[in-house]
Amino acid sequence: GPAPPFVVHAFEVVSVLQTDLVGFTALARTMEAEEVLRMLNDLFGSFDQLVSQHRVFKMETVGDAYICASGLPDFAGGEHRPQALLQLALDVHAAVAQYGASMGFKLGLRAGLHAGPAIGGVVGTTMQRYHLFGSTMNASERLEATAPTGGLHLSDAARRGLEEALAGAPPRSAAGDVLDLQPVPPGGLRTSK
Repeated sequence: GPAPPFVVHAFEVVSVLQTDLVGFTALARTMEAEEVLRMLNDLFGSFDQLVSQHRVFKMETVGDAYICASGLPDFAGGEHRPQALLQLALDVHAAVAQYGASMGFKLGLRAGLHAGPAIGGVVGTTMQRYHLFGSTMNASERLEATAPTGGLHLSDAARRGLEEALAGAPPRSAAGDVLDLQPVPPGGLRTSK
């Protein structure tokens, strides 16, 4: 049949969280391929559960990087919830620490969170999936790359979005329960200049 129409979505603001496993490449060199895939499956399976719990959109995994977003209109009612990405970042840090400790691995996580405009759409004709493009994606990747191991590097735009989202009311789960934002991970939170 004919190809579906090409559609581009423009977003005034989305929040994007990018994470990367620190120590994964060195660890993978010491393991059999099946063990590496099992480890990624275990970790990213736990990340997937957390993404579902926090009602954010999983964009993709690229190697040991995990990327998700909030504020897409066809997902979670289109609600832009940067606080959900913050909580997700804290939760995946804890999941990696717990997994590493249980397996005896030295494994960490870096994360970057940015908010800004983006365009989105499905590109190509095989293995199609939704992607976001633009400076917001680039910035979140740079923030992740410059975050300390065990830390979350926030852009100033992400910090402002979080302050607005959390002003006057505590964050709530999908069920309406008040969310208790977990303590800051050992690497701390910091904003870019």
